[in-house]
Amino acid sequence: MRNRSFVIALYLMLARISGPLFRLTQKRRLNRGKEDPLRQNEQWGRARHTRPTKGRLVWFHAASIGETQSILGIAEQLLAQDDQLHVLITSVTVSSAKLLEHSTHDRLIHQFAPYDCYRPVCRFLDHWRPDLAIWVESELWPQLICETRRRAIPMALINCRISENTSRRWQHWPRAMYNLLSAFDAILVQSETTLRQIANLGVAAEKLTLSGSTKEDAALPKADPAELSALQAAKGDKFVWLASSTHPGEDAALIEAHKSALKKDEALMIIAPRHPERAAEITALAHAQGFKVALRSANDDFCTDAGIYIADTLGEMGLWYRLADAAFIAGSLSDHGGHNPFEPALLDCPIIHGPIDYNFREIYARLQAAEGAITAATSGDIASALIALKDPKRRAQLAENARACLRTGAAATHLTTEKITQLLDREPQ
Repeated sequence: MRNRSFVIALYLMLARISGPLFRLTQKRRLNRGKEDPLRQNEQWGRARHTRPTKGRLVWFHAASIGETQSILGIAEQLLAQDDQLHVLITSVTVSSAKLLEHSTHDRLIHQFAPYDCYRPVCRFLDHWRPDLAIWVESELWPQLICETRRRAIPMALINCRISENTSRRWQHWPRAMYNLLSAFDAILVQSETTLRQIANLGVAAEKLTLSGSTKEDAALPKADPAELSALQAAKGDKFVWLASSTHPGEDAALIEAHKSALKKDEALMIIAPRHPERAAEITALAHAQGFKVALRSANDDFCTDAGIYIADTLGEMGLWYRLADAAFIAGSLSDHGGHNPFEPALLDCPIIHGPIDYNFREIYARLQAAEGAITAATSGDIASALIALKDPKRRAQLAENARACLRTGAAATHLTTEKITQLLDREPQ
């Protein structure tokens, strides 16, 4: 990567001596239960799997569970197209690793991403030697990008989106961002706004494609039919609502809304935290509000005398969205930018969300314009929305509007897979 900006050059210099800082960070995360102690060597570039000797290897780099879920459909298509191909997915969170533990595909491999310092990155690339490297959304680590580019490995950035916060940061270092983005052979963006922002940096137009989001037409999360039927029978006529992907600082307001809006004997709140290890923390908050709590991980009965059911498991969102009469999509009351509304919308689960939605601003704007979601900024607003959604007709209309609004974004996965295949089959330059 020639003519690097001063910011990138400085970063790469510091990346050669940043090992102690990453060791301290890892130790703190281990103490907080945010790392897998049995797999901590992976972040130093030491693989627990050998590289497949036959066929090509496509490497996807995703940040967390949402980005990982968004590429599973693409990975499956690639694996189906070539029975010698292998897919490596790297991510940084324990929850995304646990999600991939349930994969039964013997040609799909997960490893925690290496820390963005020189030796771990080189060790990682020396071992895996990918035929194609694909970054997902906006997880742009300079050392990893520059070293991959130096080795002449074809690179793509897919599902790219730029939040307002990211855009403001980019304005401080436009040349640095140009350096990073121009390293990619192809960039597939979610929206016209992102397309313009990247083009304005000077990135070549032929590298840019408006693809839409693969989250919009990804396969819907599955639910075991027998389990769903049993839970629906236990639910009966009770109003059940879901607080989906909650973060610290959000649960208390949501529990308060539940308490003020709904009678204990006639309603149940399901809380599915973004990180299931927070179950004890949420249980304490619920007890403080006078609620009995049932835990999914403890196999507690559903819809007994508990007012709150904590879904502290992974891979079951398809079950909860199908079961719930409404869902509050969290990450939108705290500064996490909101979470994916596509799954509840396409499973006919009425949506409530908070005002902080910069991760999906254009999508939520479409939902608002179509009257397909309710925005609620406070526990009082959420309570009012829940009361309104006790009306089955109101729920049905909201769900119908959302499904019609979001079902217009088909083909992103197909287009992205097609672009990846073209890069993979391209003659070396």
